[in-house]
Amino acid sequence: MEHSEYICEAHLKSQEGWTDALISDFLGKPDKTIPNPHCPTPGKRPIKLYSRKRIKDLEMSPYFQEAFFKARKRSDAHRKVSKNN
Repeated sequence: MEHSEYICEAHLKSQEGWTDALISDFLGKPDKTIPNPHCPTPGKRPIKLYSRKRIKDLEMSPYFQEAFFKARKRSDAHRKVSKNN
């Protein structure tokens, strides 16, 4: 789910390569939440939305880029181990 000003947590993880740790460490709480139409209990598990501008600004920082690179390396290494087992 995407809005012009926001991007959802699921998209960040599945399409942009962000991890739960990166989201927690760099973004923290979402800028906005909306009800999840796929969740049977209203108010539970809302869709977390983050400002595209804030994400873009963070992704430009050297500190984030280093953390993102390290996370990708760990993820790639984990995939190789899982594939060989």
